[in-house]
Amino acid sequence: MSKQRVTVNGPSGQKGLTLLELMVSIVLGLLVVAATLSVYVGHRNSYALVEGAGRVQENVRFAAEILSRELREAGGIACGGNLSPVYHGNVGTWGQWDRGLVGNVLGTGGLPAPPAFLAGSDSVLIWSATGDKPFPIVSHDAAAGTFVLGPAAPSQTLNLGGVAVACDGARVYSFLPSSASTASYATANANITDDLRAGGFVAPLSAHLWFVGPRSNNKPGNALRRAVIDHQGGVATNEDVIDNVTGLTLSYLTTDNPTTYLSAAGVNAFPDGWKHVLAVRVVLTVVSQDNVSTTANGAQQLSETVPFTVTLRRRAP
Repeated sequence: MSKQRVTVNGPSGQKGLTLLELMVSIVLGLLVVAATLSVYVGHRNSYALVEGAGRVQENVRFAAEILSRELREAGGIACGGNLSPVYHGNVGTWGQWDRGLVGNVLGTGGLPAPPAFLAGSDSVLIWSATGDKPFPIVSHDAAAGTFVLGPAAPSQTLNLGGVAVACDGARVYSFLPSSASTASYATANANITDDLRAGGFVAPLSAHLWFVGPRSNNKPGNALRRAVIDHQGGVATNEDVIDNVTGLTLSYLTTDNPTTYLSAAGVNAFPDGWKHVLAVRVVLTVVSQDNVSTTANGAQQLSETVPFTVTLRRRAP
């Protein structure tokens, strides 16, 4: 019995690709892939640029809001108005809150310098006794050196480690407390000779030093930092406000020279010049965290310099 070989043929006329056709197809495919990658990279770079710019602007807005709020309240007290202060030796020059602010005091005048700060940048020390919720005075016994205080917010406290300010709308006293009981809040060697009237306030005096220095936790770059200064001129706490700050420039408008913004040295040239500051001009330079902008030298950090002006509320015309 003979066997027959069966051959199955494809459709008539079907042929495979030639080498030339295969190479052309590969080249066309590579061109499509390259075009797709180019569009993707372009969109990714644009997104990174927009995101970097957005983060920089967000950081600047946050810093401007915090710093502006403190500058507006510089030298402020809960009783308001331009009242004549009474100082006491036990609070020293630090307690002279009516200056409101002093620029470029790092390591000078008995005030502290942080472990490191950015050379060439400015700094400012701001005092305020406004308090979110100051304690109202119920009664005051000047001879005994004690106050009876009303309640404030549950989170508000009067610490023994800092300077307090007492006022009644006509007089202001700064002193170190010796007892923090609101039922018998005692002064330490304050020698307040006049009984302050009910309706006044007692509030803690705060002092914040703003400057540019290395970021915390050994992170690279610099940050805008705020240090809390105690009544002895020491740094109590030191925190980053925003990262990646490369410059801070401050200038001041005063009643002594109301047409030109002066440097800190220019304000110092006038007697009691810091008591006459009306407004502060701030120029803050912030860069992006990552290299996002494309230049002839390749990707670099995005930099933005933002100026803004703050008027001191209690000294506004």
